[in-house]
Amino acid sequence: MSELVVGGMRMVTMPYGPKWRRYRTFCHNLLTPKMTQSFVPTQTAEVGQMMYNLAFNTPNDMQSYKEHGLSDEDLAWLDAGRVEAGSQTSTVAMNNLMLYMAATPQVQERAHEELMRVIDADVTYKDMVIPKGTAIVCNTMALHFDPVRFPEPFSFNPERYLDYQKSALEYAAMPDPYHRDHFNFGAGRRMCPGARFAENYLALCLANMVWAFKIKPPVVVINGTRQDARLDVSEDAFEPYPLRSAKPFKCRFEPRDEERRDIIRRNWENIEKE
Repeated sequence: MSELVVGGMRMVTMPYGPKWRRYRTFCHNLLTPKMTQSFVPTQTAEVGQMMYNLAFNTPNDMQSYKEHGLSDEDLAWLDAGRVEAGSQTSTVAMNNLMLYMAATPQVQERAHEELMRVIDADVTYKDMVIPKGTAIVCNTMALHFDPVRFPEPFSFNPERYLDYQKSALEYAAMPDPYHRDHFNFGAGRRMCPGARFAENYLALCLANMVWAFKIKPPVVVINGTRQDARLDVSEDAFEPYPLRSAKPFKCRFEPRDEERRDIIRRNWENIEKE
């Protein structure tokens, strides 16, 4: 499927081998702790814009692109163009790679020998034989719902992580997997290289939003009375895909007070000046 859709160029689905290792090395060089820290000002500015939009702009989620004079058709073409551009660049890269492979057979043979050394054998793990070529996926859901490691796993209780003061990558580097905080960024060689970037972004977003807003369900009218709707957080509320995103839902962002609303406005005005 990876070969058909993206020409085997997507790192997430790329088989382990020399090419994948080169991809990983390049990604890690781009996302070192120092490099990741350099992104924080940009992330902070983006969070400031998000906070301003939530506090002052229209709550109509269909309005933002229309304010720029774009129609539904314009938006469809923009999205399709991004997909087309990404697939085209990958196809060109693969096409050029085939040219060089055909022109330099000695390089091709070295790559083939290395690939066969890595993948041309079954793997035995405990009493199980994993046939060569098998794609193995880390079952993070089973790990996170283990009641021994995470008491009351079906309860939304972020406080269970308060004692974990290090970053996810620092815990992942520990030799004992039972000391890890969570497995959302994967494990082993395929650990997400952008984990630091993602943690910074999530921390900035969530801290700012909880400080500034009360996040509430939408208001519904029942028997003439306005009240908060009940939000579904059951299994049915999430998409049935490996990346279990919540299905579309609505909520309200109410500023906690006018002082914080003014701080958001002044912060965004300063960001625009910069």
